[in-house]
Amino acid sequence: IAAVYRSGTLVWLVTYLYWTAFGTLTFFAATMPTYLVDQWHVDTTQASMVYTPLLVVCVAITRPLGGWLSDRFDTLKLLGWMFGASTLLALLMISQVSLHSQLFAIYSLALLSGAAAAAVVKLIPTYFRHVGAVSGLAKAAGAACGFAMTVILAASKHFLGGYALGYTVWALMNLAAFYIAFSRVGFRHAHALH
Repeated sequence: IAAVYRSGTLVWLVTYLYWTAFGTLTFFAATMPTYLVDQWHVDTTQASMVYTPLLVVCVAITRPLGGWLSDRFDTLKLLGWMFGASTLLALLMISQVSLHSQLFAIYSLALLSGAAAAAVVKLIPTYFRHVGAVSGLAKAAGAACGFAMTVILAASKHFLGGYALGYTVWALMNLAAFYIAFSRVGFRHAHALH
């Protein structure tokens, strides 16, 4: 496993892409109820029993679609489009115009998250023989993203009195993922196995 992780930057780029893609689910599932109650005064039960489960449904709906699309089209190009759209939606989260705009952004991010996570999974057997080791690292990163971003969002609220800085960090993470997929940095000279 250690040899796979030391094999080059590509393994870490794929891991980062999954961190950002699947991280959307873990991040928003963890923070959405608190954010809706604190920022928008949504009823606690409604926030946790209605709005948050819909987030998971959105991810579940588009995950198979993302896999299907990445089997038929250029996976990195698809990821470029998805992370580009996610960056714009993250900017909408920063603006915090209205509850409706926030819900639109959150659920749209969830739809993109499901598709993007499946597309990243498609990259792993394309470039790596040790699929299990790379997949395990990537999926651990996706789960860890939820923890890390929850801490960042909580720190933003605690120290600055609002959530804008936390969502700014999230927008920058999506922008970096967009750059990786769009520019194909690290992938241009990588040897595809098939």
